[in-house]
Amino acid sequence: MSIYPIPAKLPDAANWLKFDLAKFSNSELLAFIISQNQEIKSSIALAQRVLKKIPAPCLVRASFEELVKAGLNSEQANNVLAAVEMTRRFCRQRLKNIYYSDEVIYQEFKYLRCCTQERLVVGYLDHRCHELRRKSFLFSQMRQPDFSPCEIFNPILKLPAQQLITASNHLSGGAEPNEVDLILFNKLLKICEAFGLEMLDNVIFSRCSFYSFRKAGRLKTSTG
Repeated sequence: MSIYPIPAKLPDAANWLKFDLAKFSNSELLAFIISQNQEIKSSIALAQRVLKKIPAPCLVRASFEELVKAGLNSEQANNVLAAVEMTRRFCRQRLKNIYYSDEVIYQEFKYLRCCTQERLVVGYLDHRCHELRRKSFLFSQMRQPDFSPCEIFNPILKLPAQQLITASNHLSGGAEPNEVDLILFNKLLKICEAFGLEMLDNVIFSRCSFYSFRKAGRLKTSTG
């Protein structure tokens, strides 16, 4: 099934119920969200351009700035963010990631390979390695003078979290940690120690490789 046989304008919203959205492509589904009551078919080209710049796995983690840079206007970007946030909230109750192996960590954060900006992702876990919450920060945002490390660690007190897992990405080169990565890692580790937290792992992704601080012996955990 494709979106193209669908009439350009439907007489009423109830008619959408007869379409199986699960069979639509990523660009067709995105066109539904960004069409803004316009002809949906005319939004497919824009959706395709956006997905070329932000691959589908990264779309759920994209920031407002990244969506606008990819070609959406402010209202369209907010529509996408609202749809993603609603889905995340509905799923959070019953879908909790359990980080019990390096492979699970890799699969869960590998979308960072396709991101168009460097970012730090923090997963807040309970003592059983269940993910309670996740926050994403652009490195460009973290370099601003008004950025506070409290934005990273405030969720610890509210959840409360007992373990952290952090992931970041390199836009070019390999996944081996550079000087900036090591400085950031050491700062995060010291703050974890101050809060009495365990850092489960710190991972770095490049386009085609993956680096784990724990696997490399740079990080020791209570089970390691």
